[in-house]
Amino acid sequence: MRLIVWLVSLSFTVCCMAQADTNGDIFVAARDAYKARDQRVLSLYSQQLQAENYMLAPYVEYWRLLLQLEQTSPAEYQEFLNRYADLPFSDRIRAEWLKLLGKRQDWATFFAEVPKLVQPDAGVTCYALTGRDAQGEASALQEGKAIWLDATDQPANCDAMFERMLGNKLLDTEDIWARVRLSLAK
Repeated sequence: MRLIVWLVSLSFTVCCMAQADTNGDIFVAARDAYKARDQRVLSLYSQQLQAENYMLAPYVEYWRLLLQLEQTSPAEYQEFLNRYADLPFSDRIRAEWLKLLGKRQDWATFFAEVPKLVQPDAGVTCYALTGRDAQGEASALQEGKAIWLDATDQPANCDAMFERMLGNKLLDTEDIWARVRLSLAK
């Protein structure tokens, strides 16, 4: 009898280990599909890992959402954040969503969501200043001067704010040269 219990236990352990290896292989394949931007294959892997309750399945779901962010409805985005609020990538997906809202100039949704962002993001900050300016807040673009004079490379979504600053004569020749000197000093 002991032998039977031991054999059943051993077979169960081997079966679980094989399943873990299979899920691990699927996870790696899902990562490769994400890197290749293959949404169809990534969705299939995501469904498989979700069905297995694989502990890393939320990360595959995160990758899937990143690839489909432009097609994601606000309700789907919110459902994702509610489901995975405690996971490390939740703030990253919020920042990407905010950048998309800024790009679309959906300022009402943008400003409702931006206070929930935990980690600062330069691209989101630029959209926030651009949005505040678009809503008539005169001092918003003046705050952008600090970003202009920061020696780090700024994301491309700051370009619209910088153009607005130039158009509103908030940046002069001296500011432009200061930025050039900062860039050269790196």
